Amino acid sequence: MKKWFLCTILLLLVLGTAGCRKEEKFLTADDITTNTLLAKSNGVLQVATVEEFDQTYYKLSELKDFISKEIDTYNKAAGEDKITLDDVQLNGGKAIMLLTYSGMDQYAGFNDVGYKRALRYYCRWYD
Repeated sequence: MKKWFLCTILLLLVLGTAGCRKEEKFLTADDITTNTLLAKSNGVLQVATVEEFDQTYYKLSELKDFISKEIDTYNKAAGEDKITLDDVQLNGGKAIMLLTYSGMDQYAGFNDVGYKRALRYYCRWYD
């Protein structure tokens, strides 16, 4: 009797955990209020940058064009698409830009920073 009970419990545990899977996270401009870096298990980085955009002469379309040209230039030099522009939005007087990098090397190369400087910027606890 104990064997059947233990086998049933074990079977329920196996079936219960087999369906567990982590949901993949994505950054969206609606969720962002400050600079954010999301590192995924496959090495891809999704980075959200938030900047004041409160001057009357600022144009969101010009910002988007500028960013797109910079990314195109970087990708052409890299030989393939290493960086993608996911979104540029205006929210409450702040411009929110979402970029996806294929890895930390592309983040450091595109932003002209080393790993440690990037980690200090996004992770206040990093020494």
